[in-house]
Amino acid sequence: MREATEEDLRKMERNIRKERHASSVFQNRIKKYKLPMKLVGIESHFSEKKITFYFTSQERVDFGSLVKDLARAFKCLIEVRQIGDREKSKRLGGFGSCGILLCCQSFLKNFEPVTMKMAKEQELPLDSLKLGGMCGKLLCCLRYELPFYREKKKKTTN
Repeated sequence: MREATEEDLRKMERNIRKERHASSVFQNRIKKYKLPMKLVGIESHFSEKKITFYFTSQERVDFGSLVKDLARAFKCLIEVRQIGDREKSKRLGGFGSCGILLCCQSFLKNFEPVTMKMAKEQELPLDSLKLGGMCGKLLCCLRYELPFYREKKKKTTN
């Protein structure tokens, strides 16, 4: 770790410009290959030797030709990674219905399964519209708040 130099800052600016350009190139290529993908984000690595593209899709996508095409266009290592809905929300960011920064964006590292049974155990109304997060899945807080509710229930029934 060190303080950023002028060269580091110039490199960051180049990477930002490269990511903007890469976004339009990627969009054009997925149209060219008729791939059912939606670009979520791009990371141009500081070394300038690798670019990672993150996308979502409802189906499995064969993107081998796309990767080869992008590697020729950018003359660096290309990684194309499919991500799920929770990871998409984490990358895009935002605020939950509670008004706080999304848990997945601020502190959650692992996306463990969340079930309606957890909502029942916490005696919440079983309205999927109210229990759904920005990602369209059940709220992550149903999982990590469950031990608190179980403990409170244990204390009140004893």
